[in-house]
Amino acid sequence: MSNRRGFLKNAVGAAAGVVFTGCSLLNAAQQFGAPRRRQVEIVPLDEHLARSCGELCGAVHSTDVIDASVVILARERRDPIVTSDPNDLRRLDPAAQIIPL
Repeated sequence: MSNRRGFLKNAVGAAAGVVFTGCSLLNAAQQFGAPRRRQVEIVPLDEHLARSCGELCGAVHSTDVIDASVVILARERRDPIVTSDPNDLRRLDPAAQIIPL
């Protein structure tokens, strides 16, 4: 777990920062401790993002809208995804750049 904590701490300290949806931030905070607020952008799950998540989930027969939101935001920003659950995210987007913890 200390390697995971260190990786997230380094990622949060990077110039680009870290982007979370509200629910993915809660998940990360439960696993690694809450990152400092000034280094985190929280993207709301608005109607546009929610519809995109529903479309992606429908296309791959998934029900995990939180994972879908992470994939969609990463696609839009061309960001890698750091996760402890790479298989579910790869199912949503096999081409995503995923960094497993």
